[in-house]
Amino acid sequence: QLSVLINPGGYSFMKSTGENTDIPMKGDDYDYARLADVLKDAQNQYPDKNDIQVKADDAVIYNKVIHTMDIVLSAKFPDVSLSDKGGGV
Repeated sequence: QLSVLINPGGYSFMKSTGENTDIPMKGDDYDYARLADVLKDAQNQYPDKNDIQVKADDAVIYNKVIHTMDIVLSAKFPDVSLSDKGGGV
């Protein structure tokens, strides 16, 4: 399972293997280019993988979530599920 967590301080890209890649904010905005690179690497590593979870913190502005989902889709992960981050993450 692949997941992108959107936190007020940046992204965390997580794999079910336990690997974690933190992508801090770039100035006052999210580092969309770095996220795209990380997702591209993941797609190359798992070419048969279509699905990914996007989990957003409640404090993240809606248009930032939508922009993130657009990047995920452009990285060739067409099966995107969106949820809130929840207390367990």
